[in-house]
Amino acid sequence: MNDSSKPVVVPCKGVSSTGRLAGRVAEELSRLGAEVVEDAAAAPVNGATEVIALDGCASGCSARTLEAAGVEPALALDLSKRRLGRPGDIHRIAAGVLDRVGDGDRARKPVRRSRSEFAAEPAAMSRRQHTHDDYLLAIDRLSSAAVECGAVPVEAPTIAAHVSLLLDVTPVSVKQMIGQLEADGLVRRSPGKSLVLTDEGRVRADAATRRQRILECFVTQFLGHDATESFERAFMIGPSFDAEAVERAYESLGRPERCPHGWPLDAAAAREESEGLMTLSAVAEGVTAQVVRIDEDDREAAEGFFASELRLGADVIIVTHEDSGEITLEQGKKSVTVSADVAKTIFVRPN
Repeated sequence: MNDSSKPVVVPCKGVSSTGRLAGRVAEELSRLGAEVVEDAAAAPVNGATEVIALDGCASGCSARTLEAAGVEPALALDLSKRRLGRPGDIHRIAAGVLDRVGDGDRARKPVRRSRSEFAAEPAAMSRRQHTHDDYLLAIDRLSSAAVECGAVPVEAPTIAAHVSLLLDVTPVSVKQMIGQLEADGLVRRSPGKSLVLTDEGRVRADAATRRQRILECFVTQFLGHDATESFERAFMIGPSFDAEAVERAYESLGRPERCPHGWPLDAAAAREESEGLMTLSAVAEGVTAQVVRIDEDDREAAEGFFASELRLGADVIIVTHEDSGEITLEQGKKSVTVSADVAKTIFVRPN
């Protein structure tokens, strides 16, 4: 049981330099007497313990996952602007964190959610009239989207503005639909007014995810569509398949385990897998990593991935990071270069 006299620290899982900085500050805070927990769900919710969120980028995954768990941190810090260079910098940052908490400084700016990951053109999820399940699927995807520091958060709350962008619908339409989903007990608001799936909403979203990924397999294996367009094709025909038809397709396909983009059909398994993944863009030079999956609905990025002749499941060695963001890597005896935009959509597991 947690000692309420000790502050609890929840660091981000970022793998960029500032993500690692958050981890080092957390280690120093532990040395100074704080308790570090890796899972936001393990943070105390009784209000008697000061909880500190440390993040390595402006996406604020630690603060957001605490928010989803109903915990308002006493302090939420984005360390991406901190620069190190002098002896004792880590200690000074950690000591400053404890001083701010000790002074009862609870004022913090709202966590910013970057919109940079959304394309200006209508996305694949904008091609038809949207159903309730489409909104749940969008909220689910946004709660586990890769962030700037290369981490893949799980169950982080999102905001209505991002749902509007992903589905390419007006804010008014989103507000009305979110209201219906709340009334049906499928979505709730976090303490910061962000959107979180309820337990019932999670079950429904997982079912929608499984249906989508089964149909992606269907349109590639049975209808002959390319993997780069499988998300959009499956999304378009989704409402035409009832539960029985989806299961018939699944059996006819030989019960596949993953969609053409490498994601497990089982959404719960995909979330568990995400805990050990990062984006290719965040992997350090000289590190070997297994290519696990790619972004599902970014057709342009998928085209870049398959054009590079990278293979899902293959091991690659990161050779160089160019100033342009391009990454050169080795796959077997072959040298491959991918752009910065594509590297951010490739999810790997470092070996």
